[in-house]
Amino acid sequence: MKGLCLALPEKTIRWCVVSDHEATKCSSFRDNMKKVLP
Repeated sequence: MKGLCLALPEKTIRWCVVSDHEATKCSSFRDNMKKVLP
């Protein structure tokens, strides 16, 4: 699996498996989740 990113704040789980430039996408995704969810 490459570029798999899950952000589950309700369970305080932040799991990120990234490859190459996917790291940027995952980072942005988590940041957006933080903004949307308190």
